[in-house]
Order: sequence, then structure tokens, then C-alpha cells
Amino acid sequence: HSASLPAIRMTVLPCCVPESLELEAKAAQADARPAPCPETLRLITISRLASYKRIDWLLDAIEAANVSLVPAGRAIRLDVVGDGPDRDHLVCCVERSPLLKGLVEFHGRVEELRKQQLVTAADLLMLMADSCHEAFGIVQLEAMAYGVPAIALQHPRSGAYWVSHTPSQRWDGHRGSLVPFLLDLARQPEPQLSLLHKETLHRYDSEFQRSIWMKRLRQLLEA
Repeated sequence: HSASLPAIRMTVLPCCVPESLELEAKAAQADARPAPCPETLRLITISRLASYKRIDWLLDAIEAANVSLVPAGRAIRLDVVGDGPDRDHLVCCVERSPLLKGLVEFHGRVEELRKQQLVTAADLLMLMADSCHEAFGIVQLEAMAYGVPAIALQHPRSGAYWVSHTPSQRWDGHRGSLVPFLLDLARQPEPQLSLLHKETLHRYDSEFQRSIWMKRLRQLLEA
């Protein structure tokens, strides 16, 4: 009960993005978002390169989709931000595949500004973690604040899929349906990506922006 907790001794870790980033995202929304490239669907993933993050599943899906896209003059690209014990293995997988080599770039750890630049240049943020180590990731909210749709794997006891799912996301959160979902977007990015962008901004503004989170926190503490 809140009455038994002295407020002066409470420290709350907010489940929202830093105020500075939210302000930057709001300012960026005033600029028209560039139209998606009709030949390239650009994905980004940001995480520690460890086994449970399942970057390998994402690479498999991109490779499978590119089987039919590349001969038609289209492709799915991926920016990988982060480092970890699986990096060398993942790099080797990319180098061995003609459908991934040159289309996947490993950036390692980057400065915050560079991360934001990569996120805002992407069409989709991909989150493939197969465990519930986290309820969801702050990077998910960061992308949503900029209007970049976040595509998360549906996993029991994880809220990641729920956090960023919007009505026009034609994916049920299961790995088996990821390739058809990506192919659909890559073959006909408009108007789907523009709609996902608008829905993502609306979901962030109505559910996850700082003012809403702080209001709900005050209600909880005053209950």
C-alpha cells in the first residue's frame, strides 16, 4: 500500500523514453517522412547479439524472402546494431549466403545519435527474442516515438508483441508467418508502410508517451 512507503525513499525507473528523445521525436514528426524505397525494405534490429535474441531467425526469414525478391529486382536489407557473443557466428552466416551478403550490415555498438539516425532510416524495427527476459524493450518505444513500426515475436509472458502491434500489422507474431508478412510489405510497401507509420505514432501517443505514463504513476501512488 502506498501509505506505507515514504515517497522520499522511493526510486521509480520509468517505462518510457527519455524526455529529450521524446522532444526530438516530436520535432521530427513535423517533417514529412520520406517515401519508402519501392525496391528495398529496410529493417533494423537493436540488441545484444546473444542466442535468445534470435537474430539467426531473422536472418533466416530475410534469406527466405530474398529468394523470390532478388530475382525480381527487390531485396530486404538489415542493419544490426549491438554486439555480443554471437556476432562472429552471425557475420559468418551472412558472408556464406549470396542472399544476405551485402544486404546485412553489422554496426556494433554505436553512439545514441547514430542509433537514432539508423532507426529513423528504417522501415521496421525487428524484435525476435524468444524469451520473456524483458516485458518489452525501451528501444521498441524509441522507434515508435519516431513512427517506426516495431515487429515483435509473440511470446508467453512477454508484452513486446502487444506493445507495438497495430490493426494493420498483418502478422500474428509467430515465426512461421514472418516470411509471408515480409514478402507482402517488400512487394507492395505503399500504402501499407505509411499506414503502419500513422498507426504506430497514434499508439505511442495514446498509450506510451511520458505524460500518460507519469499520470498513471501518480494515480497508482495516490490510490
